Amino acid sequence: MPEPQPAVDEAIAAIVQAISDIEGPLPPKKRAIVEQAVLTFAEKGFDAASTKEIAQRAGVAEATIFRHFATKEDLLLRLVQPVVSRVVVPAATEQFERVMAAEKGRVEDVLRVVLKERLGVIRRFAPLIRILIQEIPFRPELQKVLFSQIPAGLGGALAMMQREMDSGRMRREPPTRIARWIASLFGGYFIASTIFAPGPGWDDDAEVDALVGVLAHGILKVSDGDGPQA
Repeated sequence: MPEPQPAVDEAIAAIVQAISDIEGPLPPKKRAIVEQAVLTFAEKGFDAASTKEIAQRAGVAEATIFRHFATKEDLLLRLVQPVVSRVVVPAATEQFERVMAAEKGRVEDVLRVVLKERLGVIRRFAPLIRILIQEIPFRPELQKVLFSQIPAGLGGALAMMQREMDSGRMRREPPTRIARWIASLFGGYFIASTIFAPGPGWDDDAEVDALVGVLAHGILKVSDGDGPQA
């Protein structure tokens, strides 16, 4: 069985724990299947990863996979759903409420803290996040798992944005549209900083601060005669 790197090993352990919280303690062979499925799906994509290869990497017979998981699709969903429903969304909701109280609702400060802390969670589950990035556009079953959970973590954020609009401190747009803008920018940042491996000099704190600055003030300098800033 291939030896994961320390950071990946920590991510795999966190994923296994999330699954165990729902399905109970995993027997050694089932745990090995889960670990190697995450790594194989992340490296090759779902379609290119075969259950035969996963079995070989896990040191089990291919039939053993199907004693624990009905299909390859079932294996993928049972990797993703526990982490999304039991870890990612609840942690984001709790974190947002805590930051809102600490930062007293100032949007830039809330965004800065939340994005930095969310980045830590994303990095913790990086192999699984790579699978989601690769597969969500093409798999309705994954979209259903993910998007059914998102509203639970958005209520406080949408309410905060609505209050800022009502006070005149934020441009008036549908809060869900602004949430999509933020998610798109942050998702792009994650891809650039993780998948494209920018190098050892990369500074997450400085980059997130700059990203929040763009969200708060835009990137265009508008003269007095050019109309209002967006």
